Amino acid sequence: MELLHYGAFGDLGSWTLTSLVLVGLTGAVFLGLPLWAFTTITAAMLWSFGAPWWLATLVGLPLVALLVPPLRRGLGDRVLRFLRQSGFMPAISETERAAIAAGTVWLDGELFSGQPKLAKLASADYPDLNPAERKFLDGPVAQACAML
Repeated sequence: MELLHYGAFGDLGSWTLTSLVLVGLTGAVFLGLPLWAFTTITAAMLWSFGAPWWLATLVGLPLVALLVPPLRRGLGDRVLRFLRQSGFMPAISETERAAIAAGTVWLDGELFSGQPKLAKLASADYPDLNPAERKFLDGPVAQACAML
């Protein structure tokens, strides 16, 4: 028996409906649509495909609850607190602590943004090399490059 047997697209098969839902919701997530748009798309799909009331309630209530900022913050805080206390969250390494303490990502943020601004990279203040680093570059590195 077909689970979804009524609605605007009720004559389509279960696999077709499932594929349409997956493509629609995955596309919404891929495009980075806001939560209200994702909820609207989900509600439209549930209605169009004739989802039973219990499925619409099961899917809709959490989405509507997440649309209310105070509820979303409260739920998020509780979930994160639970994950920390239960040991699911990994411990922060010393390198990660140093990166967080630095407070900036310097040019790495620009490089990994996906569309770096080359003018910003070219005009950045780069630190000078200390004498040991200069000696290394002028010595072994220059010698290795000359061998190529």
